[in-house]
Amino acid sequence: MKNEIVKSELGELAKQINEAHDQCNSAFKYTLNYAIHAGDCLNKAKAKVGHGNWLPWLENNTDVPQPTAWRYMELSKHKNWIIANYSSLNNLTMDGALKLLKGGTPMLQSMSNEWYTPSEYLDAVREVMGNIDLDPASCYEANKTVGALRYYTEEDDGLSQPWYGRVFLNPPYGKLTSEFATKLYEEFDSTVSEAIMLVNSRATDADWFQPCFEGVICFTDHRIDFDAPSEKVSSSTHGSCFVYFGPNERRFAEVFSRFGNVVRRWGQVEI
Repeated sequence: MKNEIVKSELGELAKQINEAHDQCNSAFKYTLNYAIHAGDCLNKAKAKVGHGNWLPWLENNTDVPQPTAWRYMELSKHKNWIIANYSSLNNLTMDGALKLLKGGTPMLQSMSNEWYTPSEYLDAVREVMGNIDLDPASCYEANKTVGALRYYTEEDDGLSQPWYGRVFLNPPYGKLTSEFATKLYEEFDSTVSEAIMLVNSRATDADWFQPCFEGVICFTDHRIDFDAPSEKVSSSTHGSCFVYFGPNERRFAEVFSRFGNVVRRWGQVEI
């Protein structure tokens, strides 16, 4: 008799669990729909307020944080891709919807790789190095501003190409950052004579970042308003840092101090 009661209770619990799970799945689908709608409206608003006015307008008129706004807008712009890959939004599981909301699909992750360095920072790079011989992680559009004598595209696979001379590197975000940074460390003082690398300042605890402390680092006192190949919330969600390797450390410190604090590891020779 006791076993029957337990079995009945477990049956009722299983029913409630399944019902709650179904409700949770539905809630995430509705959440994704609302996120896409918010993105539709944000993209329209951004087009109307004009370049340079978007972030102040967003902050003064909405309760949406910049990173969340960016995610909504990305979801909106790629909703056709989402529907095509999941047949329809109704076929999304809770895990699928959650991954999309966090940007956890290859499509949304790859889009974040294309953030172009604005001209004011590249002008400073040239003030330090005189010219840029190579940008190993670039494209035709980005190089209009970078002005490197040679650049490698994604198709060229810069990791498999020779690096040389004065290098500017804004590596792709994600796992490729460490691979590009590591190649720079390996090539410096061999074929690379001087280099400036732009990376995420939140990565200071990563293994790949540690050799950066052998150089001189400018930690920006602001978030860089990156350019992009398509309309998006073009402000980074984090701080950045420029890392310099080469013989002109003092010049780098003088030029880049206008962007933030310039530091180097304690115990190294002073600039």
